[in-house]
Amino acid sequence: MRDPEILAFGPSKVTVFDFDERIVSAVKRFAEKERIDGVLDAIWCNVLDPFPESGRYDCF
Repeated sequence: MRDPEILAFGPSKVTVFDFDERIVSAVKRFAEKERIDGVLDAIWCNVLDPFPESGRYDCF
């Protein structure tokens, strides 16, 4: 059972950028299963291209 207070602090949204489509799909499936798809998202990106929407995200 998921503790609703786990998401009570921290970032309002997390977006995972990955070059592997399988990871992107897995993150999206997990978020949907846990009903946090409004908070957790994943986007496929080519690491050779510039980062999408640079400046819009805090990165680590």
